[in-house]
Amino acid sequence: MVLLIGTLFVLTCFQSFTGIATQEVERWDEQTNIDVVNESYTAHSFPFLVYKSEPFFEKPPLWYYIEYVLVSFGYNTLSSFRIVSSFSGILFIVCTAYLAKRFWGNIAFLVTWIVLLLSRQLFVTNIGGQFSTHTVRSADVDALLILFLMIAVLVALCKKPTNTTSVMTGIFIGLSMITKGPSGFIILLPFSVWFFSSQKKSQVLMLWGSALAVCVPWFLLMLLTYGYSFWNSFFTYHIGSRTFSAIEGHNQSFFYYITLLGNPLIYPPGILLIFSIAVILFKKLFIHDKRLGIILLCFLFYMTVPSLLQTKLAWYVLPVYPFAALLIGYVISRYRTFSF
Repeated sequence: MVLLIGTLFVLTCFQSFTGIATQEVERWDEQTNIDVVNESYTAHSFPFLVYKSEPFFEKPPLWYYIEYVLVSFGYNTLSSFRIVSSFSGILFIVCTAYLAKRFWGNIAFLVTWIVLLLSRQLFVTNIGGQFSTHTVRSADVDALLILFLMIAVLVALCKKPTNTTSVMTGIFIGLSMITKGPSGFIILLPFSVWFFSSQKKSQVLMLWGSALAVCVPWFLLMLLTYGYSFWNSFFTYHIGSRTFSAIEGHNQSFFYYITLLGNPLIYPPGILLIFSIAVILFKKLFIHDKRLGIILLCFLFYMTVPSLLQTKLAWYVLPVYPFAALLIGYVISRYRTFSF
């Protein structure tokens, strides 16, 4: 078992670090992210971000702040701009596998880890001919976002709901929101259900309160400093326009993300995922295992909300992969107990 875990960890590191020093920089969004950090550091604009001599409002700042610190210590190479994503990728894969072990045992642990390593979109740029430039090897915010999401899941589900776990879960959700805004907000909804089911409704308020306490100060600072300019750019354009119109020609059908997960070139375990969801729903397994129910809700929310947006980019689906791996890990680890 130790040898197998060591092998999986080595493979995870290999997948996460391969090419981070040599892979060509993608124009969208890697080059922009690198330029924002460098220009902000040169302008000494902290805590404000600058791009092309203008305030940068496209994304919340946490990933940029981490890279800003690395640059300030002299780490200004292509590898250093990608290493936050690489380490985040390793950590969220290990965290997700550990969740499976805590919940459902060693078989779920191994299957979950292997399924994540087979989730090729996490590692390969423009996989399957799709425009998909965000990976755990790129200078983008997505891997850090997923890491905070999975830590929130770990904190919330590994123990019974308490005031402490609700606050800690909210803090990590808040960190995900200050990393990628609405993508972090989505997970608040299923975890509101989790803490509401504890029969202590105050825990839902603590969850939301702690999440907002982490992310709201930056938004308030931007509004107080830049006013309408920030509101119009971040909320009206980058959120509103992406929701109600297909900006920059990124329009796809409602079923776009389903087709991505069903494409074996992009997601080889797709057939296992379909089978696992069918078993969970048909056998109503989420009723008997509430943690499984929350994982399923997270999966459904991260599939449905991006599907409802008019602007669709392949990397919007990246947070789905850890939840999909957990669903597959659960069903494979329990297959002998099912009768059809």
